[in-house]
This record gives sequence, C-alpha cells and structure tokens, in this order.
Amino acid sequence: MRHLISTLILILASAYCWAEGVPGQEAGNPATGWIWKSKTPADGEKVFFRREFELPPNVASATISIVCDDWQHLYVNGVDLGMVGGWTTLKVHDVLPHLKQGGRNVITVEGRNNQGHAALALRFRATLKDGKKLHVVTDGTWVCSTEAPDGWRNLDFPTESWPKAVVVAKMGDAPWGLVMPVEVEQSPGAAELTDTPPPAAK
Repeated sequence: MRHLISTLILILASAYCWAEGVPGQEAGNPATGWIWKSKTPADGEKVFFRREFELPPNVASATISIVCDDWQHLYVNGVDLGMVGGWTTLKVHDVLPHLKQGGRNVITVEGRNNQGHAALALRFRATLKDGKKLHVVTDGTWVCSTEAPDGWRNLDFPTESWPKAVVVAKMGDAPWGLVMPVEVEQSPGAAELTDTPPPAAK
C-alpha cells in the first residue's frame, strides 16, 4: 500500500510539473508551435506557409517574432521583410506600417531546410489603443505547400488545395528549446485572432 501511495504521488507531481512548465500557456497567451509540412522533412526542402486574419481598426503597435530551422523569408501583406537563417536567430519586426487596420491581412513565409530537423515558429502580437493584446501564432490553423504559384503572397490568393501545417513540437520542446521567450500578458487581457475563410478560386 505504501508503495502504491508513493507511486501515485510521483505521478501527480510529474503531471503538475508538466502543466506548470509548458511554455506559452499563461492566460491570454496562446502557445507558439513549431510547424512544417510534415514531421519527416526532406533535406533541401522548401515549404511555403500562409495565415490570414482580421484586424480591428484601433491597432497601436504590432510586431512579428520569427525563427526557422534553417532559413525563413517573411512577408506581410506582400511586403518583403527579408530572409534570415539559423534556428537560434530570433528576428523581431515592427509590422504596424504594413498592416490593414479594420480589414483582412495575411502573413506568408518561405521556410527552407538545409538538412535534418526543420520547423518554423512565429508569433504576431498586436496591441490595441485600449491596451488589449491580439495574437497569431504558428499552429495547426496555418496552411502550407511545397509549391509557390504566382501570387501566393497576395491576400486574395486561393488556398483551398493547400493542406494544414503540421505542429511538430511546442515552443520549448527538443531539439530547439525555448528559442522564443514567453510573453506574460498583463490586464486588460488578450485574444487570439481568428482565421478568415480563403477566397473562392476564380
């Protein structure tokens, strides 16, 4: 009986520690995932990612934090924000000038894998004039493709045939670790931006 009780205590303690230690789970702060086309990336593979979302008209500031194993090329509403390599190199962009306030927006990323592991992690964070925080993070709502037809970075590009991205790990998991530090939200709270349906194919 004593052995059974000890075992149960260890199990409960482990579960508590795991729940407490999951990065990005603070209230109002959605967890950033590492995403790719699949959990078995190919050497030299390129994957093209998209995420559309709606913004209210009262955004005061907005940033994107992004990192990729091995290279990423970021665009916001078609604006080229450059390419950066290295999965330990977290790049932060001020994207407020490139947003369409009170309307639909799109973040697109070209990810490149040299060899071995591959994944993209991104967090879009907007602060409204009333102090509320809004987020878009890499998760299973993103779509991706290994092909990049003309116009793939445009807002009105149809993506019905693009599959959902695969979440290969949570931020903080091996082999990458906590490359993107957790941001703890303060009142008056935060919300994750909802996706918008893609336009119908012409």
